[in-house]
Amino acid sequence: MAKNALTKQGGLSIPGMKLTPTGIIFNGKVTAANWAKAGEQFARYEGGLNWWIGDWLNHGEERPEWGDKYEKAKGCFSAKYQTIANIKSVSKNVEFYRRREKLSWNHHKVVSPLTPAKQKAWLKRAESKGWSARKLLPHRRSRSASCV
Repeated sequence: MAKNALTKQGGLSIPGMKLTPTGIIFNGKVTAANWAKAGEQFARYEGGLNWWIGDWLNHGEERPEWGDKYEKAKGCFSAKYQTIANIKSVSKNVEFYRRREKLSWNHHKVVSPLTPAKQKAWLKRAESKGWSARKLLPHRRSRSASCV
């Protein structure tokens, strides 16, 4: 019976484990390598959710026949309209090829109002100096977003 419930919920499978919306079910056959690989995947994709939501919304925006995207997003994610609008805006303003995996979504949010060239320069600088998004913000503001 539990297996049917999991199948109905859907979930992501990793060898030896099944990820569900509420946790992980281990089947007793998890190897150390699979366990470590899962942790690496979690860390890699942890910051991806806002990008996925934003890109999903922007893609839907191109298809008016699909209805009200904000209402759908609010229903899916239990988020306020402004939060969804911010996520969508950052994803639209910072195009995929300028995004840096080693930086957080908040880093990208800080530079999203800038031109593409300035975004690229500030993100590169933040990554090379190991700046947090909190440290990037005053640098970006203090130099009028010039990054020179």
